[in-house]
Amino acid sequence: NYASGTNGNVNNNLYLQPRWGYEVRLTAPGTTGGESTYQDLRAKNLYANILQSNSATGDNHVYIRPINSGELRIMNPNNTSYRNVRANNIYLANIVKPDEGDLYVGTSGKVRIMGRGLWEDSNYRPIVSSAFENPSLETFKTNIRRYEDSALSIIDNAEIYNYELKSDVKEGKNEIHTGLIIGDDYQTPDCIKSDDGSAIDLYAMSSLGWKAIQELSDKVKDLRSEIDLLREELNNE
Repeated sequence: NYASGTNGNVNNNLYLQPRWGYEVRLTAPGTTGGESTYQDLRAKNLYANILQSNSATGDNHVYIRPINSGELRIMNPNNTSYRNVRANNIYLANIVKPDEGDLYVGTSGKVRIMGRGLWEDSNYRPIVSSAFENPSLETFKTNIRRYEDSALSIIDNAEIYNYELKSDVKEGKNEIHTGLIIGDDYQTPDCIKSDDGSAIDLYAMSSLGWKAIQELSDKVKDLRSEIDLLREELNNE
């Protein structure tokens, strides 16, 4: 309707105005109500507050289908920057950051890499990477004090086991793993356990090994000094 409105302005928009609380429905000719056969809608841009699957079609999923190698992009109205996506579970083949720089994963808890059965506590999956870096700047830490205990004695009293993972056995895998076991009947040092006591802190474990190497280095130096003294005594005889 190109007629002028009450304010004198021409309105070029098309309005579909059902009564309050009802919907605009595109159906095949002669089908309405519970017998409706819905038809497709094709447009360039769609502006809406909510996008929801039509349960009347028998499908609970919402499909967004870019053509060929096209992408699904969540943008601001001017297409100048990306917007956030919030969901409960997201199933992806890859996560790729398009621009240079770091990829951040923000969580109030821990990042856990699990198999598809997320509800199974033992269903953890490996991580393959070129490096793992633990932030260790002084500015990140407080109550800093030197570690004075003997790392060698802690390592000597720990017990190493071979074991199989329940998740591997369930999948028919017969892989033998080697490592520490956390439990009442196993000798695993508390100083290398995670804060909740359910996992091994690899950074703490490697640091303890580093400390043990330092202690062994001191022992080697002492032995060398003793050997040098013995050699001097033998040469003086």
